Amino acid sequence: MKRAFHFFIDGALLLLAIFAGYSAYQVVIADVQIVRVVSDSMAPTIHRGDSLIFKSQKTVDIDEGEILLLPLADESGASYVHRVIEKKILKNSAIEVVTKGDANPVIDDWRITITSAKVPVYVATLPTRDLPLFSAGEVGLIAFVISLLFLGASLVWPKIKAKAERKINA
Repeated sequence: MKRAFHFFIDGALLLLAIFAGYSAYQVVIADVQIVRVVSDSMAPTIHRGDSLIFKSQKTVDIDEGEILLLPLADESGASYVHRVIEKKILKNSAIEVVTKGDANPVIDDWRITITSAKVPVYVATLPTRDLPLFSAGEVGLIAFVISLLFLGASLVWPKIKAKAERKINA
């Protein structure tokens, strides 16, 4: 029974390591971004507290109806997530889009000109709004990661300790 439990724990740690490696690959190589939503402007599609996954796509390939991660027009460095309701190709090959939040009654009162070759397009939602640690913002995310590290250490520590004791007794 004890052996089966250790086999299960080893398998779980291996899967966690594979998932972590795959996630790192997606973020670094495949140009995937994860962004946390701070408003309900896209409800009922997306809610405050959700974490969204974005994948870069060629700007010329975006279509009306897609949800994009775009910089705010006020050049504050902040970003927003809204649906494209109108797309126009400009003479200089840039793309101009008009956006709207699904929950907003009117379109956004600005137009965004996208000059970059790629733009982050919404792929999926991680419903993290129901997880209290994630809902606590950056501090909650850090607490969650630290909790995972402690969990992993608590699962691995008994093996390390037993191995050290065997070497001492040998």
